[in-house]
Amino acid sequence: MVEWTSEITAVFDQPIEQVWDYVSDVRNQDHWVIDMSDSSVVGGGEIGLGAEVIGSVGGKERVTATITVFDAPERVCWEAPEAKIAYRTEIRLRPEGEGTRFHYAVTITSQGALQALIFGPLRPLANLKARGMLRQEIVHLRAALAAVRTT
Repeated sequence: MVEWTSEITAVFDQPIEQVWDYVSDVRNQDHWVIDMSDSSVVGGGEIGLGAEVIGSVGGKERVTATITVFDAPERVCWEAPEAKIAYRTEIRLRPEGEGTRFHYAVTITSQGALQALIFGPLRPLANLKARGMLRQEIVHLRAALAAVRTT
């Protein structure tokens, strides 16, 4: 088993509470996480520590993730160890001036020889692809936060 983490940091103009309210509600990932759709809380419960969220990846695989850390307004993590590509997401927020510093890390755990190859010897190529996706997600998140601010 091989783990691999890709991460990115950005600064948003919105105050930490507004960024927290949006990103800690993982149902909103449909609006900024690439290939996520139909996210909802299992059983219709509240977002918080231990909540399970289900969503579609790429319109195909249904993935269930569990919120493992929920420290408002600074840190939220969720994990999907049973997904085809197991992952753990961590978001850390901190105030920066009148805005918010956003640190976003996604850790993937290989679950087979092909994934171990991609996360091992082919890691430099995988890193390029992952960094590009994270940059796109920051662009989508920036637009989503701006839309929330104007409504």
